[in-house]
Amino acid sequence: MVDQALKLVIDVAFGLVTFAFLLRFLMQLLRAPFRNPFGQAVLALTDWLVVPLRKMLPGFRASTGRRSSRPTCSSWSGCSRSTRSSGGASR
Repeated sequence: MVDQALKLVIDVAFGLVTFAFLLRFLMQLLRAPFRNPFGQAVLALTDWLVVPLRKMLPGFRASTGRRSSRPTCSSWSGCSRSTRSSGGASR
């Protein structure tokens, strides 16, 4: 009897924490504000694991980098302009 009750409590606690992590992911994905009491509760439930993981793992935007994509785009568009201008001059 006590074994089943303990298993139920652990199962419910694990389910709530898992739900909080999924909710935090969705709130960040949708850029929902965390300033309201509901957002603050989600942060309080998940910060104990998210903060150390962010220190160890790079973020998605940090790994792709905005700086690395801009020179590629500008050099690509620059190449297409030089190809167009040189193609027109040779005719």
